[in-house]
Amino acid sequence: MVKISKSEAMELRKLGYNEFIKKTYSKHPSYFLVEEKENIYRYERGTRRRQLVRLSALNMLEKIRKEKTIEIHS
Repeated sequence: MVKISKSEAMELRKLGYNEFIKKTYSKHPSYFLVEEKENIYRYERGTRRRQLVRLSALNMLEKIRKEKTIEIHS
């Protein structure tokens, strides 16, 4: 389990990763991401290629975190 912020949890829920987010029920709740490490692919017979259907929950979290960071060039 990976501890995440409330805003990251809300973004993941909007993207359809509800079943991988757990919340503690206390005065100050914490949010956790249950680890799902496998990407989901679909095999196409005609082109004989794999097509990505859905990123794993951890990969999507990394993608969200990278989008939020701002690179400073000096």
